[in-house]
Amino acid sequence: MASVVLFFFELLIINIKYMKINELRHLNYIYHYGRVNQISGYSAYHHPHPMVNLENNSGLYGIHTIEPIPITIEWLLNFGFTPNILMKKVLSYGNKNTSKPFVIQPNFRLCNPNINLKIEYVHQLQNLYFDIVGEELVFSSTEP
Repeated sequence: MASVVLFFFELLIINIKYMKINELRHLNYIYHYGRVNQISGYSAYHHPHPMVNLENNSGLYGIHTIEPIPITIEWLLNFGFTPNILMKKVLSYGNKNTSKPFVIQPNFRLCNPNINLKIEYVHQLQNLYFDIVGEELVFSSTEP
């Protein structure tokens, strides 16, 4: 019985720790051993874990070596979002670099009439932006 419980506990840890390969796209920002990097490609067919290529490194790395980057106001600002302020209170952050509106509330909820979603990680923001706007979310400086 103890070995069965331990097995399920290990599965739970693995599911929490590892990112899912189907959540990643080319140029998504992630942490690789605590350093910011970008995905340059991936292979879902390696065993036992899918592998990713990274922009600033050569070679393949197991998906277990990368982690999502929590979304912060700093990341929004660096992606070119600007605060929409009314009476000294930030109501939302909008991206004026596009003809299609893409607005995020201060609690990181997407302000879209068709989507009610809380954004937790940078790669989720990048993927949603691409899906809605049809353009890559470009970092406004050379280093994140």
